[in-house]
Amino acid sequence: MGDKKIILNLGCGYKPMKDAVNCDVNNHDGVDIVVDLNNKFPFPDEHADEIHANHIIEHFQDCIRFVNECHRVLKKGGVLFIRVPHSSNVSANGMIEHYRSFSYHTLKHTFTGKHYLGGKHFEQVYCKLNWWYSQEGVDRFDFVPKALVPFVVLFDKFFTFLARLSPEVCENLWCYWVGGFREIEYKGVKR
Repeated sequence: MGDKKIILNLGCGYKPMKDAVNCDVNNHDGVDIVVDLNNKFPFPDEHADEIHANHIIEHFQDCIRFVNECHRVLKKGGVLFIRVPHSSNVSANGMIEHYRSFSYHTLKHTFTGKHYLGGKHFEQVYCKLNWWYSQEGVDRFDFVPKALVPFVVLFDKFFTFLARLSPEVCENLWCYWVGGFREIEYKGVKR
């Protein structure tokens, strides 16, 4: 049998992943390594097979440095999964601890373009808009009245489907008409 896959869940918060090394700046249940991700990651070069960063890079003043560290730590062919709030999401700009907001093009060009990462980049597998939060979890609908959850689920399927037909048209024409989009999901492979 081969070696066990190394998965890093960076900025896990209260949502540790099973079979992953869960890292966070705070030491709470499920955190394996307490680390300030504003600094160099405590992992050797080409160490991980996967990195998950769910709703954390908006909290860093230097998100390019963060992505460069992900690139350094991932093995060649390693996969980077990122979720960030979309710039049309009120919490993307309205939360004081968020340093920046992201659009479809921000992720698409930052992670795949050579000019931002000094020649290091990822091959994009997908970059997609989500009208509602895609990650299954305990707080996905916590702030939605129970009677409205079926409508949110229905609207999410419809608006997300339309947005994925052309993310550019969605962002430039109609995303604000439907209350904004909650997040962007990105998956890239280290070249």
